[in-house]
Amino acid sequence: MRSFLFCFLLGVLARGQSLEDAVRQAAKNVLAAGEVAHVTEHPLAPEFAAETARAHTLLDRALRRPAPRDARTVEVVVTATENVSGPLLVLQIQKGDEQFVETAAYISQPAQRVSKPVLVADLLWRQPEPILDASRVEDQMLVLSPARILRLTRTEGHWEIADSVGIDQIPPPRDPRGRLMVSDDMLTALLPTETCAGSWKPALQLMCAQSSSEFPVEGEQLHFTLGENTLETATGEKLFSLAHSGDLRLAALTDGSVHAVRGQQSITIPDWGSDIASLPSRCGANPVLVSGSSVSEILTAYEVTGTSPRRISDPMPMQGAVTALWQTRDGALAVVHETATGQYAAYSVSLNCGN
Repeated sequence: MRSFLFCFLLGVLARGQSLEDAVRQAAKNVLAAGEVAHVTEHPLAPEFAAETARAHTLLDRALRRPAPRDARTVEVVVTATENVSGPLLVLQIQKGDEQFVETAAYISQPAQRVSKPVLVADLLWRQPEPILDASRVEDQMLVLSPARILRLTRTEGHWEIADSVGIDQIPPPRDPRGRLMVSDDMLTALLPTETCAGSWKPALQLMCAQSSSEFPVEGEQLHFTLGENTLETATGEKLFSLAHSGDLRLAALTDGSVHAVRGQQSITIPDWGSDIASLPSRCGANPVLVSGSSVSEILTAYEVTGTSPRRISDPMPMQGAVTALWQTRDGALAVVHETATGQYAAYSVSLNCGN
C-alpha cells in the first residue's frame, strides 16, 4: 500500500512539471558512455507542433556533448502529444537494432500571444495520379501529371475538368517530376524525358519532343536529369531543389544535405528535407519553405542569418509525404501524397505575417 501511494505521489509531482523539467527527466535515460544523439521531431497534431519544436530545441541542448572519435549515434525522435491524463513528452530512441521509448508528463504552459508568421495551406486540387506541378491563372488552372495535362475551370466555387491532353513519356521515370511554364496563352511542360510546348487557350494543344529543356529556377537555368528525379545545372551539379534566403544560395543535393553558399562562405544544413523553395513574403524576412527530413509530412518556414537557420514559423503538419515543392508568384505549390486516401493533393502555401 505504501509503495502504491509513493508511486501515485510521484506521478502527481511529475504531472506538475514544466516541459523543460520533462525534457531533463527523459534525457537522463537516453545516452550511455560513448554515444551522441541526433534529434529530430515528429509533430502529430497542429495544436502540439509548437511544443514539439520547443521540446526538440530543449532536448538537443540537453543531449549535446563532445563526440568521441568512435562515438555511436543514437537516433531520437521527439513528440509532444497527450494522453487521457494530459500533455505527454515522448522520445522514440533507436540504438542500432534496439528501440525503446521514454515518456514524461508535463503541464502545458498557456500560449504566449506573440505575433509571428504562420504557414497557411489552401487545397487546390486532388486526384488519384501523381501531380507534378500546377499553375493557376485567374479562374483556370493547369495540372501536370506524368501522363496528361488537365485544364480546370472554376465554377460555383469548385474546380471542374474542362480539357485534357495526353503525354507519352518513353521510358516513364520511376520517380516522376515535371514543371509547367505558362505565359499568356502559351504552355510548356518540362519532363525528365521530353519537352511539350503549345497553347492552352481556347483548348489544350501540345507537341512533344524527346529533349530535356532548360527552365529558370531562382535566376538559374536548370534542366531535369535524363532518367533521374534530379535537376541539373549548366555545370553538371545535380540537386533536388534550389532556393534563396537573401543573398544565400541553398541547394538540396544528392548527399542528403542542403548546402548554402554566400560568396566564399559555405554552410551545410543536415536536417532539412530534399524539397525547399523560396517563399515570397511581406514579413520582412527572406523565408525558405522546407520539408521535413526524417518526417516529410511537415512544412516549416526558415530564414538563414549568419551561419545557422532560424525557424520563423511553427511546423505545419501535412496529410502525407511532400512529393513536390515549387515557388509561385505569391507563395509556393506543395504536392502531398496523402497517407489516408492514397491520392495526390496540390496546395497553395503562403506565409501569413500575423498582426
